[in-house]
Amino acid sequence: MANTQDKLRPSAAQAPFRRGKNKPKEDGKQAPAPTDGKGLNKSAESPEIAGGKSAAEPRKPSNKLAESSESAGGKSAAEPRDPSNKSAENPESAGGKSAAEPREPSNKLAESSESAGGKSAAEPREPSNKLAESSESAGAIVECPAPKRSVHKKYVSIGGQASIRQFDRCYTNSQMRMLYVLAILMIIDGHIGSSDYLDLNGLLRYQNYHIALFMFVSGYFLNLARGYGEFFKTKAMRLLVPLHAWNAVYGGVCWYLNRYQGFALGGEWNWYNLLYAPLVDGHQFIYNMASWFLVPLFLVQATGFMILKPFSGTDGAAAEENKRQNKWTPVLFLALALGLGCAALAYAPENRGERGITLTALRGLYFLPAFAFGYLYRRTLEKYDRLATPLWLGLLLGGVTLLTGAFPGYNHVPSWLDTVNAPGLAIYAISFLAILFWVRVARVLTPVWEKSHTLKYISEHTFDLMMHHFVGFMLAKAMFLPFTPGDGAANLARVKSDIWYYPFPGGDENYAWIYIAISMVIALLAGFTSRKIYGIIRRN
Repeated sequence: MANTQDKLRPSAAQAPFRRGKNKPKEDGKQAPAPTDGKGLNKSAESPEIAGGKSAAEPRKPSNKLAESSESAGGKSAAEPRDPSNKSAENPESAGGKSAAEPREPSNKLAESSESAGGKSAAEPREPSNKLAESSESAGAIVECPAPKRSVHKKYVSIGGQASIRQFDRCYTNSQMRMLYVLAILMIIDGHIGSSDYLDLNGLLRYQNYHIALFMFVSGYFLNLARGYGEFFKTKAMRLLVPLHAWNAVYGGVCWYLNRYQGFALGGEWNWYNLLYAPLVDGHQFIYNMASWFLVPLFLVQATGFMILKPFSGTDGAAAEENKRQNKWTPVLFLALALGLGCAALAYAPENRGERGITLTALRGLYFLPAFAFGYLYRRTLEKYDRLATPLWLGLLLGGVTLLTGAFPGYNHVPSWLDTVNAPGLAIYAISFLAILFWVRVARVLTPVWEKSHTLKYISEHTFDLMMHHFVGFMLAKAMFLPFTPGDGAANLARVKSDIWYYPFPGGDENYAWIYIAISMVIALLAGFTSRKIYGIIRRN
C-alpha cells in the first residue's frame, strides 16, 4: 500500500525509429553533426544531457529529434533506440540503475518508487504514436499507452515494431495500477463488514489477501539498484514519517472528540500513543487504525532488500548478469519467506494476548511471503502467465475451492494473526491463488483503467484512502443517522462509542456501497487538501 509528493510530468515527444540511422560507425567514432555551411551545428539536441549522459552518444541527424525530458532530480533522458542496435541494450543512467528494471506506479503503499536522481534512461520507448503521460513519485516516467494490438501468440505489434517484451513492460505497469484499485476497494469494503462485494460469495475472503496484494506489488517492483543508505532514507521518509505525522493529527482529533463531544473512541493523548504505539499496535487513535500496516510494509521491504541486495549488481550490466546467473534466487527467497511466515502463524494467534514489539515482528514475517511471491512472479512466473483467461480463472477458483473445503476454518485477521485454524502452507496457498486471480482480473480491466481518470487518480492515491477512509465512514454515519430506524439518541451514542457500528437508512445494508463512495471521496479530499497546505507552508 504507492502520493503525498508533487508530480512531475515528462515530455511525451518521441521520435520515430529509423532503422540504421542511429548506429555508430564501426570504429566507434561519432559521425560529425551536420552544419548549415557556417560552422553552426544544426542538431536540435545539446550533445550533453544534465542527467549524466555521455556527449559521445550518437545522435540522429534526421529532423524532429526527440527532446530529452529532464526531471528536477537529474534523470537522464531516454533516446529512442533502434531495435537492431545492440549497443543500446545496456545504456547507463545517472544513478547506475538497470535498464531492464520495471518502474513501479506512483503509489505510497507499494513504496518502491525511484529516487529523484537515479532512474534509468534505458526504458524502451514506444515509437512516435503519442505516448501517454504518467505522474510518478519523485520524478516522472513516461508510460506506454494501450496500443492497438494484433496478437499472434508471441508477438504484439506496437507502432510497426514487434516486441512483446516492450508491450509487456508497459502493459504490466497499467495492470499493477488496476490491481491497486481492486485492493484498496477490498480494504474499504472489508471494514464495513456487511457487503464484501468482491469476495465471490465468501470464496475469496478479503482479509486473507487484500493487504497481501500491496505486498505482492511491492515485491514485484523491488529495485535493488539503490544503495543501502538511499533505500532506508527513502522508505523512512515515505512510510514512517507520514505515519507519525498523521498519528499526531488524529491524536488531536481523538482528544477533542472524547473531551468535548462525548465520544469514547481511541486512546489518551500521551507520548506512548504518539510515538511508540504506531510501531507496535496501530489502533491507538482508531480513526487512522488502517495505517497499522505501514510498519510491517517497511519491515518487509527492508528485509527483502537486505536479503536480495547482495545478489544484485551495482550497475545495470552487472544486475542483468546476476539476474541470469542467480535465476534460483527468487525461488530460494520465497522458500525462506514461507518458512518464516509459517513460523509466525504457528506462534502468533492473538500474539499470546500481547500487543508489543513481538507482534510487529510477527506481522512483518507473516507478510514476507507475499512480497517474495511478487518478486518471483516478476522475475520468473510472469512470462508463463499466458493461459486463456477463462481457463486460468477457472483453475484458480477450483484450487481455492478444494483448499477451503479441506480447511474450512482457514480465515484469520492479519492485523492480529488470530483465528489461524489451518496449516500455514494452506493459508499461503489460498492467498497466492487469490492473488493470481486478481492479477489476471486486473489485466482484463486494464483497458478500463487506461480510459478512466477516476481509476487512475484512485490508483495513485491509495495512501490517502488507507489513512483517511474511517473519517469518511464517520461523516457518512452522521448523514445516515436521521434515517436509521430505532431510538435516535441510542444510535448516536453507539456511533460515538463503537467504530464498527454502521447505521443504514431503513436498516438496509444494501446501502453499504454509499459508505464506500463517501469514504473514498472524503479520504481523497483530505489527502489533496493536506498536500496543498503543506505546499503553501513550504513556499512560505
